[in-house]
Amino acid sequence: MAKTLKGELQQALKTGDAAQAIGVCSHKAPKIARAAGQRYGLVIDRTSLKPRRRLPDAWKNGYCRNSSAVRPTGNQ
Repeated sequence: MAKTLKGELQQALKTGDAAQAIGVCSHKAPKIARAAGQRYGLVIDRTSLKPRRRLPDAWKNGYCRNSSAVRPTGNQ
């Protein structure tokens, strides 16, 4: 999923501008996530410490709090 989304974003930036890349995030990313979820039998969702619409589940909130202090290294 990350490779697919990254490729779409890079292509949008090459052929357009930042506004086109934002369109990829808002329109194509949910479709890419749904396809990956269906392929692997998962529900892929996003959340943050400052969600826009709904509060995260307790385990998601805990994960966000723990992972915000430690950033992974390598490919993201």
